[in-house]
Parts: sequence; structure tokens; C-alpha cells
Amino acid sequence: MRRENPSQAGYYREQALRVRKRAELALTREQRESLLELAQRWEKLAIGDETMVEAMPGIGEAQIRQEAKMFAKRFPANPAAEAAQYASRAYKAGDMVNFELWTRIAKVILEMDRKPSRGRRLH
Repeated sequence: MRRENPSQAGYYREQALRVRKRAELALTREQRESLLELAQRWEKLAIGDETMVEAMPGIGEAQIRQEAKMFAKRFPANPAAEAAQYASRAYKAGDMVNFELWTRIAKVILEMDRKPSRGRRLH
């Protein structure tokens, strides 16, 4: 089964690479191990764990964008960080479907923040 948005795998690989680079600069062994574990999570998403992909609900990009906009209004200070925290909690709970969902929402929030509409930023 294919992902709804093929560019997501590229995004996940980018994130894994960024985290691995940060791990190289970690000050302690504990920080390095934690960052490498996070990089492995991103890589797992990039390769598309079949059970996770099959379990994903069919949520389209338009709906993700709408959710991202609502979430940004709810948490105007730093909506992407809040969405990332939700994703982290879902991952720790073993809920890969919601991890994927919140990761997608965080990604859209970051994209919206980079592309200001009518000269205004998202937050």
C-alpha cells in the first residue's frame, strides 16, 4: 500500500538526517543515544512500516491543512512544537497512527509558517 503523499517519505528522511547531525554534536552520551533513537523513528516512517501504513486512516491533505489551521489558532505561540509534543506522546504510547497524523499536522504548520499569506505570518 502506498502513502497518500509520496513526498512524506522524503520529509521523514530529511528529519532523520537532521537529527543524526545533531547527535554528532551532542555533549553527552545520553543525549547522543536519545537523538539517534529519534532518528531511527523518522527512518522507520520513511521506509513505511507496512502495518502502520495499512492502519492509517484515509485523511487527505485538505483535512490535514484545516486541522493545522485550527491547531495554530488554539496554540498561537508555537503550534508546530505543540503538534510535535502530541506526536511524541502518541509514539511513546505506541500509537503509530496518531504519531503519523500529528507529524503530518506539524509539517503543514511549519510549511504554512514559511509561506505567509497576505504578508502575515501564521503566528
